[in-house]
Amino acid sequence: MRVVRGRIAVRHSCKRAASAFPASGTITGWDKVGDTRSFSADTLSQYIDGGADQYVDAGVGTTYTSDYKYQGTIEAVVDVYSMKTPDGAKKIFDGDPAIGSKTVELGDAARLYASSVVSAKDATWCGLRPSSKGPIRQTH
Repeated sequence: MRVVRGRIAVRHSCKRAASAFPASGTITGWDKVGDTRSFSADTLSQYIDGGADQYVDAGVGTTYTSDYKYQGTIEAVVDVYSMKTPDGAKKIFDGDPAIGSKTVELGDAARLYASSVVSAKDATWCGLRPSSKGPIRQTH
């Protein structure tokens, strides 16, 4: 019975995390493009080609990602990595070079770069970055 409840709790928690991504129009000018995708530690390499090991080694549980477009022209991606422990989130955060960033007050630790922001809070690491199509890109 406890195992079943544990699984239900995990599923419920995952659904809550996936639904935490703002819908289109929640934030003025931003539209969500498509559904939130999720990846387990076993499937993360399908999303991160060649870089999943650092997250798996740090204890990633589930990764959630959603694409957004600002005012129909600027494409960005939000990634949320649910780690097994706060140390895992800190390890990923500390693995990002601080060069060229500014420390900002967000979560337990955060850095603002020219075109992205990363943050760690408890056992979660988050990033907002340009789409994988290159630097922040305007579409016409």
